[in-house]
Amino acid sequence: MMKKRDKSRFNTVRKVLVLVRLKYSSGRKFLSGLFNYLSDGHACHLKLLQEPDELTAETVSNAKREGVDGLIITLPGTSESMAALAKSDIPAVFVNIYDKAMEKRSNTSFIWTDNADIARKGASHLMSCGNFMSFAYVHSLPSHAIWSNERADAFREALRQKGRSMTEFPASADLGSETDIAALAKFLADLPKPTAVMASFDWRATHILDACEVAELDVPRQVAVLGVDDDEFFCPFSVPPLSSVQPNFAAIGEKAATELAALIAKRRGGAQRHIHMAAAKVIARESTAPIPPATSLVRNALAFIKEHAFEGITPSEVARRLGVSRRLADLRLAELRGETLKSAIEGERLSRVRHLLKTTERSIVRIAEETGFKSTTHLSHLFRKRFGMSMLEFRAKG
Repeated sequence: MMKKRDKSRFNTVRKVLVLVRLKYSSGRKFLSGLFNYLSDGHACHLKLLQEPDELTAETVSNAKREGVDGLIITLPGTSESMAALAKSDIPAVFVNIYDKAMEKRSNTSFIWTDNADIARKGASHLMSCGNFMSFAYVHSLPSHAIWSNERADAFREALRQKGRSMTEFPASADLGSETDIAALAKFLADLPKPTAVMASFDWRATHILDACEVAELDVPRQVAVLGVDDDEFFCPFSVPPLSSVQPNFAAIGEKAATELAALIAKRRGGAQRHIHMAAAKVIARESTAPIPPATSLVRNALAFIKEHAFEGITPSEVARRLGVSRRLADLRLAELRGETLKSAIEGERLSRVRHLLKTTERSIVRIAEETGFKSTTHLSHLFRKRFGMSMLEFRAKG
């Protein structure tokens, strides 16, 4: 049986000022949720502001004078405008915004995107895609620190509970710049492969895709990339299409409208309300396609190399230990890490050589013997080729 509508709500047209940035998917979906509420017969006149600098102390003062019934604020304004909002008695709903000045404000509800839930869903999705050798989280702008850190902390904890760890790429003030992409490319190149990377939001995830191209890393074979927001402008048209955690912005918009209506009707008196809204789901696309079973083969190969690299083992011996042909083992390492059995063995040995050069006074001959090289000539050639200097030059640099 259909519920009877309260006809009285059609009698008054409410004036509501809404500050929401529509250039992002989150703002557009939020507004669609608000419209869903209005389409159910709630008469309302909306005044839309789309940038924080449009919300000034004068705007708040004018709203009171013009008889605005309620406010929905999704972007922080200036300190002056936030102070004016704190003093105003207009019923208000703040979405993902809090200011200390608001502590004693009446007629107020706060709605929060559940960043921990977003991160948990992201971690669960990535871990379901395969047995990655590393995980990472890439932060956003410094001004986004509060919610980006919440997502990073929850992502780390979700991984920790499964015995995994993660690396973080810090916030950057120049997102998408040539310098930023270069630094991000180096960060990604240094991660053990295959790796799974969660971005703070979709736009940042597109920078990860750009950095992978610069570093010649294959997505998703070497790097799986996951964004947040499921932005219809970014995700389906990225190369490859971007997987993303989808917060329920439409539901948040509808909840904000419901809360404001209750505040205006004096049904939300007393203490401020804080409401957390869970994410909807992960929209899986090609950027997190499940990695092949070959990952376990690569992991076993690298573990064997790490344990026996200094014993003079050969690529063929490693392949025999794995029970596969050398050609297949090289192919799988190339697919997931961009290297071969030979280069993996050499890399492990050279890493030890660098350590011994820095921390001991042992001769080059002895170091070569200890690290599995048959001759100092071969070691010297590889060292210079890999690091662009001789071992003596490296030792002299300290």
